Amino acid sequence: MKEALGTLAVVVSLCGYAPYLRDVLRGRTKPHAISWFIWGTLATVLFAAAISNGAGAGAWVTAVVVIMSTVIFVLALFRGEKHVTALDWACLVGAAAVGLAWMITGGPLLSVILATCIDILGFVPTFRKSIAKPHEETVVMWGCSAAFFFLASLAIERYSVITTLNPALMVFIDSAMVVMLLTRRRVLPSQLTGAREP
Repeated sequence: MKEALGTLAVVVSLCGYAPYLRDVLRGRTKPHAISWFIWGTLATVLFAAAISNGAGAGAWVTAVVVIMSTVIFVLALFRGEKHVTALDWACLVGAAAVGLAWMITGGPLLSVILATCIDILGFVPTFRKSIAKPHEETVVMWGCSAAFFFLASLAIERYSVITTLNPALMVFIDSAMVVMLLTRRRVLPSQLTGAREP
């Protein structure tokens, strides 16, 4: 059952990433490179931590996140958001500082809490950009992301704060992203005249 849920989480994640990649390549979605760099780096570490702490099939989707975050980061360098603010750079520096503290502490629970802080810092540049440009993000990707992290949490083989904190946070943040994008799109006119909304 856990393996089936883990597999389903991977399938749902790919269903979300596919339209996101399509929209990036078509120029409709403009990912923020700083966010995707932070997420890719963090996911790599979390994947290793989850496997070592017995997450099993619940960690499969994190492996997908590692791969896709890296691909999207590279695409973002060429096709992503070009306006980078001081707040965005501060989030990158903050994520690096928290990452350094994470390496020094070594305790598993504190490590996961610090990793969660890094994840939140990664969201800030994308969230900031999306408030002003809600049509430059693919809503379905964020909805699928919430779904696959929920499925991944069900697939965890050994439940603890260490293995469940990050997936639970991702369900909340990704869902909030969907609500924000849909709300802002009602307020701001589409910059994609004549194009299908992502």
